Amino acid sequence: MTFSRLAPYVDWDALSEKARPLAESFLEVTEAPHVERLALRYINHFRLPNQDPTRFFVSLPSFPASLPLGIESFVSRITGREPEGDLSVHVTHACLDDLAPNKAGFILDIDAFAATRINPEVDQFWGTFDRLRELKNSVFFSLITERNAEFYK
Repeated sequence: MTFSRLAPYVDWDALSEKARPLAESFLEVTEAPHVERLALRYINHFRLPNQDPTRFFVSLPSFPASLPLGIESFVSRITGREPEGDLSVHVTHACLDDLAPNKAGFILDIDAFAATRINPEVDQFWGTFDRLRELKNSVFFSLITERNAEFYK
């Protein structure tokens, strides 16, 4: 089951209020003994001033200083796992050509997920979503600079 929203974005409470009855109906209809994967995926499209991207992101792919090339575009993906937990996250960075004067486009795609057998009981199910949201927020705010965060306050 997938539930998604495009911009303009709503807050987590509004989103989960709409998604929760659908998920509960899905679990009831399927009578699944367990759920294999729960995920929250946020694809953030940044249209930033055409400046040094390191002013807006904490880490990005780069060439070594010994290879003085300018970066025109990139796509990079890393996957991390909580050291003592059951949650993981795929993080994809991409630099785009937004075709907007004096703007640079970046994608920060965060896919936080639990790929373990999850009891489909409502409290455990939604408790896992709450933990995924915390992980997603932690990753997001750790990867953007304060200057970037100011654009979205």
